[in-house]
Amino acid sequence: MKKTNKITAAEAAGILEVTAATIKNWQKTGRLGPELTLEAVNAVKAQALHSRRNKAQLRQSQLCVKYISGHERLKKLLSRGVPEKDVPFVLAEAALRSAAPGTNRLAAFLAGELTLGEGDRLINDLLDGGEPSPAVGGITGAPWEAEPSADVLGFIYASTLPLNYRRSRGTYYTPLPHARTAVERAGSGGRILDPCCGSGSFLLAAAEAGADPKNLFAMDIDPMAVKLARLNLYLRRPEAGTDYLYTNITVKDFLTETEKYDLIAGNPPWGGRPERSSAFLLRALELLNDGGRLSLMLPQALLTARTHTAAREALLSEARLLSADYIGNVFYGVYCPAVILTAEKGGRTGAEGCRVNGSFTIGRREPDPRCLNLNVTDREYAALKKMRRLKNAVYLKGNADFALGVVTGDNRRLLSDSGEPVIRGTDVRPFEIRTPSVFLSCGLNQCQQAAPEHLYRASEKLVYRFVGRRPVFAVDRLGRLTLNSCNIIVPRVEGLDIDYLAAVLNSTAVGFYMEKTFAAEKWLRWMLEEVPIPMIPAARQREIAASPNWDSMIGELYFGKNGG
Repeated sequence: MKKTNKITAAEAAGILEVTAATIKNWQKTGRLGPELTLEAVNAVKAQALHSRRNKAQLRQSQLCVKYISGHERLKKLLSRGVPEKDVPFVLAEAALRSAAPGTNRLAAFLAGELTLGEGDRLINDLLDGGEPSPAVGGITGAPWEAEPSADVLGFIYASTLPLNYRRSRGTYYTPLPHARTAVERAGSGGRILDPCCGSGSFLLAAAEAGADPKNLFAMDIDPMAVKLARLNLYLRRPEAGTDYLYTNITVKDFLTETEKYDLIAGNPPWGGRPERSSAFLLRALELLNDGGRLSLMLPQALLTARTHTAAREALLSEARLLSADYIGNVFYGVYCPAVILTAEKGGRTGAEGCRVNGSFTIGRREPDPRCLNLNVTDREYAALKKMRRLKNAVYLKGNADFALGVVTGDNRRLLSDSGEPVIRGTDVRPFEIRTPSVFLSCGLNQCQQAAPEHLYRASEKLVYRFVGRRPVFAVDRLGRLTLNSCNIIVPRVEGLDIDYLAAVLNSTAVGFYMEKTFAAEKWLRWMLEEVPIPMIPAARQREIAASPNWDSMIGELYFGKNGG
């Protein structure tokens, strides 16, 4: 009898590293057949791996263009791509040019005509006995600069790592100017650690600020990064020798570290499960001496997203916030704003006295670990308190049905120029829905994910953009479907006019509330549920919704005629 290779949905999920629900969706949409077999699942896995390899190869030439300024000739050369085996040789050429400008520095080094003294061992570590391909001469022999004050090594290495590799590990190298800001905010005395050093930009900033090189420590799980950090620091401080570099800068996972430090400064990896930036922050607090400081570049979401609540609670209970610098989107290919957060362990705790963006200082207030947006002046904080204390306010929490837009699982196949129109986030303007330009060519039961159909078909519902600087709302009375960039709300508050509700949520006042409370780019259900909505007589609601002065009229409901 022929042996069967049938497997369960749970087993298929384990092989493909997805959830069992995704397996069922793939069966429903035809990516996997109704009967799961080991052969079919392995075929899908092989296809996915092939796709990932192709994407990785395509991304080899994507440069971290914002990492260093200038260096246009080098950027042009790297944009053509560098084979993986040649990367160490290009890095060695850059290091040697930093010490002795010119071309073909690597050839001179290998011929014994150029030396870095003790630093030769660092170059040899980098090369590791390998042989370059003939193509590398096109880079090592070309004229390009390796400015000693810039982290050219970090730029080259980060630019030659596939973008999907960097994303999967949350690895984004920190430009030197931001590392300098972090060190400037925290000082540079005592034992200093970069917990995930990359090419060593925080070490370089500390050395520039006058720290004793032999008090600088660092670690990274990437052996190549450790080699670059040692070499970078040697090029800045050759008088300190090399022996300490091998004891102080090592291949290690920071989360297993046990030594204590006076300053921990760096850029932890972002993302992952559990969230790595939170884990690094918590470990940094544990490893600081009393009175020690941390200065970390973190995702801005760490201050507001629910997944980071435990990290915020620990930070506020164990340390005093000294400064917060909101620096926006700083990493190439990453849409995720960053903040440089500096804090001191022990003694007084909380946020009073925290300097924000170098422009204002936080006064006395009770920071809330549920959501810790520090980029709020005391005057703005008072206005938020006034909104939260609004009398006769109602909330959408428990009083509305929320639903995500449809996830097709295969837009290319299931969205077309015919079928049922679908509203996208880009179709939504304040109070207006543009005529949809995409259509769903299948039923909801063939999509990967969809809300109960009656929510889409509601006689009145709000639709809003899920992503943006602020949420934007419009009323749909045609029972249309929405795509996953456009979510829906079906309110269930007796006496609340839906056009008035749309006006409130589109208002400048609520935009201010959302921006200053959550500082988000993705507008989640729990955020909208916390917005206080002024409940006023029905006639007044209709008057405001129909008035050209609706925005100022809603502002008066929150702040009075004299403003907040």
